[in-house]
Amino acid sequence: MKSTLFITILLFCTVSYGQDINIDSRLKDNLGDRIESIYHKQNSYYNFLKWELDYGYQIIDLKPGESHTLLSISEIVSNNNVKFSSSDLENKNNFNFFKYNFIRQKNESVYYDLGNGKILKFTSLTAVWDEYKKSKK
Repeated sequence: MKSTLFITILLFCTVSYGQDINIDSRLKDNLGDRIESIYHKQNSYYNFLKWELDYGYQIIDLKPGESHTLLSISEIVSNNNVKFSSSDLENKNNFNFFKYNFIRQKNESVYYDLGNGKILKFTSLTAVWDEYKKSKK
């Protein structure tokens, strides 16, 4: 009886340990194998990074009378030196702004002119963190 229980527990532990982790591919692209360590040792940070990829930016209309300092999107390139294309924004689930050289600020939002009456807005990092904490309540 004891050996059956021991084997069952051992089998359960082996199967549980060997299961694949469902890590967001965007984070894997940015952080490589390091993201697995973050997932296991700093899971709350992993969850924030994943949340930030979905909610750390917005595409907004350029409204008459609003004054934002608009940065040019034309100089944005990926880590592999591939020029940013607005078509990358079409699928929100795949957009990975971490792989580009976008400027982001701790206390101020940053605005990029998409050239079609639209703006790519990166919310300030402190505001993103505050919004993340509120979303978890």
